[in-house]
Amino acid sequence: MNRKFQALVLYLLLVCLPLGACSGENEPGIVASVNGEPITMRELQARHDLDHMSWLGLVTPSAEELQSQYGDSLINLIINHLVMQELEELDLAVSDEEMNQAEQEIRSGYGEDEFNSILEDDAINLEMWRLFLRQRLSIGKFMQTALRPQIRISSEEISDYYSRHSAEFKLPTRYHFWVLESQSEESLAEFLKAYVKAGEISLIPDSIPHVPMREVRMREDRLPPERQKILESLQVNQPSKIFNGGVGFEAVILIEKQEPAELTLAQAYPLIERDLVEKELEIAFANWVAERIIQSDIQIASNLADVWISYRLNPTNATYPSDSYMMQLNDSDFGDRLLENNEEDRGGDTDGQEGI
Repeated sequence: MNRKFQALVLYLLLVCLPLGACSGENEPGIVASVNGEPITMRELQARHDLDHMSWLGLVTPSAEELQSQYGDSLINLIINHLVMQELEELDLAVSDEEMNQAEQEIRSGYGEDEFNSILEDDAINLEMWRLFLRQRLSIGKFMQTALRPQIRISSEEISDYYSRHSAEFKLPTRYHFWVLESQSEESLAEFLKAYVKAGEISLIPDSIPHVPMREVRMREDRLPPERQKILESLQVNQPSKIFNGGVGFEAVILIEKQEPAELTLAQAYPLIERDLVEKELEIAFANWVAERIIQSDIQIASNLADVWISYRLNPTNATYPSDSYMMQLNDSDFGDRLLENNEEDRGGDTDGQEGI
């Protein structure tokens, strides 16, 4: 949720809900209840740890930061419980079959034992991980089955957006290239020499030690000036000279140079529609949560009263859903996202996350 949505949720929780009236207040480990369904401290702790894993082992957050973080996580859990209860009422609850399929898809991206090792190394309880996966799937299912059918975007709205934001649909020059790195200039030079002789990286003999490399797609205007000059000087499949890089020695091989282009209305239409739908979904979801909170019996243990008071005085800018179930919209880079999505629709990759 955006800042306004979060402030509304916090206000409703503060004004409409009795603090310290949780039916399980005297029961150990119960921090809140949603229509009689408890939220345990164990669930809150696990949610917090997953939401803020970047904190773990790096820095010790202050008391105020911890209070803010736990507040974010509890809000997320309350909304998750509301959504799952709604799906139960609609007879649309996420099935065990859907759960198993989603879990297998996630596990397929790891080695046979790697997934469990990651959970163990990060002290993530598998039972809790599956609970949060079910919550994540529930949010997506609720958005698509309950809210999405209510949203209609007209062709006039899409055409109007395209006309008012025509500059956003101009695609600058884009480069697709390999970045090769090595601590040894000699090893990198030997690899590049073998590449020139073979013509393709896949045809380089196994006897030549391979060097670390990554594939990058990046817009011209996002490249550092010195790297842009290097790529401008290359022909397709031509390697650059070796230069000093951040981790030793580097070179690049140009795979493709895409000239500037502009999306037509027909090309941009499905992309604009998709983003406008996401905006309307966010609004619909915010309205649904606000209404459901008022209608529901949500009670919070008194030992968390300070969290809600703190939020009312100074709401933070947390986002929901925390696992990126909804696209977080940012109009300032809307055109970039549309252009990148169009590249994906045509089978291309998005911009590389790492520059050179």
